[in-house]
Amino acid sequence: MEKVAFIGGYDKIDMIFYVAKILTILGKKVIIVDGTIAQKARYLIPTLTPTLTYITTNDSVDFAIGFDSIEKLNGYIEAEGNTSYDYMFFDIDSKSRYRAFKLMPENRHYLTTSFDVYSLRKAVEVLKAIEMKTAITKVYFSRTITDDKDRYLRMLINGCNVALRKEPIVFPTDVADIEAIQKNQRDNMIRFKGLSAKYLFGIMYIAEEISGESSGNIKRAIKQFNR
Repeated sequence: MEKVAFIGGYDKIDMIFYVAKILTILGKKVIIVDGTIAQKARYLIPTLTPTLTYITTNDSVDFAIGFDSIEKLNGYIEAEGNTSYDYMFFDIDSKSRYRAFKLMPENRHYLTTSFDVYSLRKAVEVLKAIEMKTAITKVYFSRTITDDKDRYLRMLINGCNVALRKEPIVFPTDVADIEAIQKNQRDNMIRFKGLSAKYLFGIMYIAEEISGESSGNIKRAIKQFNR
């Protein structure tokens, strides 16, 4: 099983869900662990028996909600007799949860942020929990990416044990994407139709990085799913 960390204060659960959905189309079993303070997945993902901690499934993707450590999560999975996962995605916005889920430098890391001060500083808070040098891929939600914005982030993370990969993955804040995502939330299902080409490129690129599948295979899988 491969762990993947999506860290930062920016609201990223929908983007993570779309990436996970692509992997399930490719035949992979994925669980998303909502390790954030707000626990947005608790409200987005319906379940018949909500408790303090539970795992539920939505559109072929499992969601773990309410867990505050890897030990409790693994214990629940074992007790429920769930099958093993190919990927475990973590939505993290605090240093305590980063440490509690025991994420390591060998795990893939995505720093997901916009450029408002809250999102940036929450991201840095998590980065400060990293004790060993770790490679980080930048995922920016912004209409424009300037050298000034990038320099500001680098200034904030000065002293953190991270190595930022040079080229970011960029998601423009497009109104059409927001409307498509909100409609999918209301309908309780994933559709890729209605998303902008840039948003699709971003989630496909991340899925390609994580899975090792070719971009062609991912495009074909999404095209088949859309039929």
